[in-house]
Amino acid sequence: MLRYICLSLFALLLLTACGGSGGSDLDKLTVVEQTPNIDATVATAVAATRTANKESSADDKIQQKLEDVAKLDTGPINSEVGPITTEVGNDLAEFLHQTIPKSCQQCNLAGADLAGADLSMANLMGADLAGADLRGAILDDANLSGANLSNANLRFAYLEYANLNGAILTEAYLYNAKLTGADLENANLTRANLTGANLTRARLAGANLSNADLTGADLTTGVNLTEANLTGANLTGADLTTGVNLTGADLTGADLTGADLRGAILDDANLTGANLTRARLAGANLSNADLTGADLTTGVNLTEANLTGANLTGADLENANLTRANLTGANLTNATLDGVTGADFTGALNVPEKYLKD
Repeated sequence: MLRYICLSLFALLLLTACGGSGGSDLDKLTVVEQTPNIDATVATAVAATRTANKESSADDKIQQKLEDVAKLDTGPINSEVGPITTEVGNDLAEFLHQTIPKSCQQCNLAGADLAGADLSMANLMGADLAGADLRGAILDDANLSGANLSNANLRFAYLEYANLNGAILTEAYLYNAKLTGADLENANLTRANLTGANLTRARLAGANLSNADLTGADLTTGVNLTEANLTGANLTGADLTTGVNLTGADLTGADLTGADLRGAILDDANLTGANLTRARLAGANLSNADLTGADLTTGVNLTEANLTGANLTGADLENANLTRANLTGANLTNATLDGVTGADFTGALNVPEKYLKD
């Protein structure tokens, strides 16, 4: 019995010494937790300390983001996002007085000034935030499904793992916004500005990104753009590597100049008239993709790309690198293949005669 009392006192001394230090000190308590028949109060104290430490860590992250936002030169509301609603929604005062996490479903926050606000985990499902100023706002894990964010200014906003399923983001300004892991399925991002936005692990299946500006956007690490509408989108220099899924996506007329599509999945994608100048497509899967009239000039890299059954009618592949690319069943009617290197046209259809070897 005396041995257990000593063990309990020893554990309490450890807790006092560790106080609010870091997770590394808490890890030292593991041996105490594993001691058989340890006093229940000691185990409870250990668990409570660990929980408090996790909550403190989460608070520290929010605080750090708030401090980062305070230092940002978020600039004025950008005129490119269109007219801003001048009449502020009538639910703003009540919303601001709520504790975190805030909740305001279906409410009117149109034109509200929420720049730099901590709205993490807020429930804004179906809310009207049209024209709202959300520059630098923290909306991590917030529920914005079905919300109206048209013309909203979300420059430098934090939207990590936010639920934006079906949200309206037409002409929204999302310059350098953090959208890691965000759910944007079926969202309307027509003419939205996503320049420099971080969309790693984001879900964009069925999203409407027609004429959106994604210049330099980070769409890496398995972003899901299945059947997304990217017609006329600006993806200049965008990073779409590491298995980005563009199966069935409509990229008609999209500008992919210098885009990195290495390893991207473009099965059945529509790239009619797309600009793929200087794009990197090594290892990309383009089976049955439609590249009619696409511009693949200036040394496009298609090394080991899968182009089985792809429609390359009238496509310009001048100086492209097709080393070990699979062109089985690909339609090359009227395609320009001047200066193409490493191409094996075995199984390809309608290869212009002048490019066939004797």
